[in-house]
Amino acid sequence: MSTFVIPPELLESLNTSAEGLKSAAKTFTADPLIPGKYSQITSIVSSAQKRHGILIEQAILARLKQSPDLKIWTEPEFNVSAPAEALISSYLSNPELAKNSDIPYQKSNDNRVRSMQIDLIAYDKSKESIISYEIKRGNGMHDSKSKASMLKNLVCQQTLLKSYGEQKGFKISNADSKVIFYYGKCSLSKEYSLTKADLDAHFDFSLVEFVEEVTELFRQKIIKIVEELADPDASELKQQISSIISSQLEKHGKEKNNSQTSWIKSIFMK
Repeated sequence: MSTFVIPPELLESLNTSAEGLKSAAKTFTADPLIPGKYSQITSIVSSAQKRHGILIEQAILARLKQSPDLKIWTEPEFNVSAPAEALISSYLSNPELAKNSDIPYQKSNDNRVRSMQIDLIAYDKSKESIISYEIKRGNGMHDSKSKASMLKNLVCQQTLLKSYGEQKGFKISNADSKVIFYYGKCSLSKEYSLTKADLDAHFDFSLVEFVEEVTELFRQKIIKIVEELADPDASELKQQISSIISSQLEKHGKEKNNSQTSWIKSIFMK
């Protein structure tokens, strides 16, 4: 039994994502290389991986918001002013310099040259620290163009984050930026990267088990969709047997004390 409280909005997002895949399965264009249902299954798995990256991000946010020590939010429009952009460009050859800079953050869009979305910002009052995070699924490496863009955004955040936090009324002694590559394929060097193995210690909070639980719920829904496509007749029979067993268990009240029927039920309700 789960020890975590999964917020209703996260469960809704998970279910909506899975249902979207199920609906999309009917409209996927078959690939010439892989015929029929196998082409559909390939498309579903590929799309599920992309949707899973969004769910990982949502799960991390949802769980960290349950921490009593952290204030957690996202920033859909983090402004980069013209002076900041010019200075940041000079830091790209030596990104460590960005940690020691403190360029004023400009809320106004008047002098903005661009903005970026920040997936996660965490403020720890006891440590007077603010850290921004970009969240990646991290099961494959990025190309050189993506790496360069990722590093530039990270340097921008490091340079402006202290001023940004202070303008929100926080006392800040330390500002930093990281990229979370959840499954461990890091496209940036270690000093800028975090993986699944680092997260619990980094946040001093139980996080990974929660994300894995959300992943397992999504995984089971994807498996069910794929099984229905691979063998519709077997899937329908499985559901019918499961329904019969469930109704009988409910009727006779044996679900908790009859280990044999519970074992049979577990096979057909996976």
